[in-house]
Amino acid sequence: MTWYSTGANRYPVAELTPAEETRLLFGKYAGQLLDEVPTSYLRWLSSGPFLPEDLRERARSYALHRRLVRPDNLRPVEDAGPWPDLRDREAVLTYILEVEAAGDVACLGEYLRELLEAVEGALQHRERAIDLEGAVLRALIGGEREGWWR
Repeated sequence: MTWYSTGANRYPVAELTPAEETRLLFGKYAGQLLDEVPTSYLRWLSSGPFLPEDLRERARSYALHRRLVRPDNLRPVEDAGPWPDLRDREAVLTYILEVEAAGDVACLGEYLRELLEAVEGALQHRERAIDLEGAVLRALIGGEREGWWR
């Protein structure tokens, strides 16, 4: 499988190797596997509007996996510089984009957002099942009163 850029001048950007690994075909790390490129580059790839969504998602997954499985890649929090005022949206966004260690926070935030969406979906599914169960019980109770179920 080969991924192509999404712009007007489409060109190959990555390919799936026979070992099911993703190899970049463009840019500074052309010829390297996603697992071999720096995390900062993975974060850049994951936000690249010129890349297909499934390739951006793959880059996000690699970056997140690297942060969760290889804690030796994490830098001490002291290296992150002064924390922004969390009430100031622009300051937070600037911090995430400009401070290397802040990308870890952004990556974790993205993971937590996806996890929240999955939990919300499961809860909605459960609520629908409970609503259905209630409707069935109401129908049975109503039928019992009318005597149709005997």
